[in-house]
Amino acid sequence: YLNLFMCGLQIALLVLFVGVWKMGLTGSAISINLAMGLCGFIALVPFVRKKAVLRFVRPSFSFAMMKEVVACGMPVFFNNMAGRLFSLIMNLLLIRMGGTLAVSTYSVLMYASELIGPMLYGLSDSVQPAIGYNWGAKDYGRVKALAKCVFTASAVVSLAAMAINMLFAPQLVGMFVDSGETALRELSVHAMRIFSVKYLFWWFGFAAWGFYNAIEKPKNATILTLSNVIVFPLLMVALLWPLQLDGLWLNQAATYIPVNIIAFAMLRKTQKEIGKMKKGKNNEKAHPNRWAFLSKMVGSLCADQRDPWQCRYRAPHNRKEKEILRVAAAPCTRAPRAD
Repeated sequence: YLNLFMCGLQIALLVLFVGVWKMGLTGSAISINLAMGLCGFIALVPFVRKKAVLRFVRPSFSFAMMKEVVACGMPVFFNNMAGRLFSLIMNLLLIRMGGTLAVSTYSVLMYASELIGPMLYGLSDSVQPAIGYNWGAKDYGRVKALAKCVFTASAVVSLAAMAINMLFAPQLVGMFVDSGETALRELSVHAMRIFSVKYLFWWFGFAAWGFYNAIEKPKNATILTLSNVIVFPLLMVALLWPLQLDGLWLNQAATYIPVNIIAFAMLRKTQKEIGKMKKGKNNEKAHPNRWAFLSKMVGSLCADQRDPWQCRYRAPHNRKEKEILRVAAAPCTRAPRAD
């Protein structure tokens, strides 16, 4: 809700500073800084009043913590750096295949894509703290529920974006291209309908990337990042080279197919890990005092009572003592019997 309020406040202040008071870029900067600063102050209020579950504490830095911070930031770092590198390569290819007209068309596609990209990023980023908190609390049922919400919402937004871009390509292009530039408009409409196929696949890998960032699995997130922004895009350039410009418009859609396969395999493995952790948690709840019980009971069989697990062994004398030793050696599948 605070993010929505901040966006609405930014729009209102932009209208006031830029539209009414005609302050230009200065007014735009002031309005955005005011909106973000005010909402940042509001966000601090629950922590200052100590009404939130999380609290501010005195910071303590260590090499292990800094290493963890760097590892968690690597996926975003590689995403930005590799993305800029591939954009440079893409521009060179566009100039070679279609000249400045192709570069202008690609700019139109990027402008249109920026209407959808922030929505998907917002869906993923806004739920990351909740997913990370519940992962740390070992509430895996809630983690799966939150992840399903993110994946479902991302799929709905992406599919709706594909349908809108396919059906209303001329109208969307008209937002960025003057009516007099006929050649640019025609090429942009054609390219947008091809480019929009990416929305059919984009959401899954993107949501998986956000999920692994949330649960602090930077290795998985980094693999998805590099696959998405540099490895498979370069591979698809080579594979789709015979299609020339149409191959470049299809590049992202083709890239997301293998990326989604990798993401699906990662999620299946993570799902199995969650199942094992949930099973271990249930066993811990079912037998909370198992080892304390066994330590105490097996201690009755030892001559040295100070350390019952490192004691001199003697043979059990009766049925009760034999049962205690049998339970101590058995896996934790049921509650131990004392009689």
